[in-house]
Parts: sequence; structure tokens; C-alpha cells
Amino acid sequence: MLAISADTSASESFYGGIGLGGTFATRSTDTYLPGNSYVGVLGFQPNKHIALETNVAYTDWKIYSDNNGSRNIQISKASLLSTSLSAIGYIPSGESWGMFGKVGVANGLYTLISCSTCTSGESYATSNSLIWGGGISFHTAETNQPIIRLGFERYGVDTQLSPKLSVDHVYILLSLGI
Repeated sequence: MLAISADTSASESFYGGIGLGGTFATRSTDTYLPGNSYVGVLGFQPNKHIALETNVAYTDWKIYSDNNGSRNIQISKASLLSTSLSAIGYIPSGESWGMFGKVGVANGLYTLISCSTCTSGESYATSNSLIWGGGISFHTAETNQPIIRLGFERYGVDTQLSPKLSVDHVYILLSLGI
């Protein structure tokens, strides 16, 4: 999940935004169907080349697990509530668009909500991870105007199950300077 910058041709500004996207999770022992993700973003951009932003994202999935080939199929539902703090670098490529890269730290709360063969209720796990990504941003030439960012980001989540879960977000975000 996650974020867009304020106008890359503008001077110092704060921004906020909302976005949605698809989330893909992988772990060798399970099949995670693509999930929906929703994100809220707040950021500060001191110049057209860098920004610092934080976000909150929510994702949910359905999971199919074959228990290491035993043909004992489990159907589960899981969710992930994550926050992140990232530094963003921009390379303006014209009056209305540019490329960006991001790196930071993410914290996730993974919840296994239901399981077709489990005897217990919900289970939780939290973890910290490196987050990285990039994409393309579109903006107007004036400050405080809507911006659209198309992006990709990846981070890991420790679900207290082995191996660790890799989470990929592909998203679109609409942002407005504040």
C-alpha cells in the first residue's frame, strides 16, 4: 500500500491522500488470493526531489493452504493493518509527471480471522520490516492541486508461521496539498 507526493514542481508543502489497490501475498506453504487494500497518507515535501510520509493501510485476503501437500485443504481469511514511515525521492521528468522511489520501515498487525480446520479463534502477530517501492507520479504545475500516483511497494510480515509472508501492493493514490 501506498503513497503519493505533493506537487513535485512546488516548494515546501504538506499533503494528504487516500488510495486503493491490489495486494498480493506469497508464502511457499499457502496460496493467497489477491486482496483489496485501502490507504491513508500524510506527508511533507520540502522541495521537488524529496518527501517524508507516513501511511496507514488495511488489506484482507482469502488463503488456501494444502498443509505441505497432504491434500488437507484449509480455507482461511486473514487481514493486515500496517503503518509505515518512508523517505521518497523524485526525479521530475517534465511539467506534469515524474518517477519516484521510496524506502522506509513498516509495522504490520497480521490477523488470521478464520480457518476451516482450526480449533481456535483469531490469532495475531506483529512485525517490523523494510519497505521499498517506486512508480510514476502525475501532478499539476500549481501547488495544492490533486496528484495521482501509480506505485508498487513490498515488505515482509512475520505471521508467527514459517516462512515469512511477502506482501506486494500495487496502488493508485489521489493526494491534495494541505
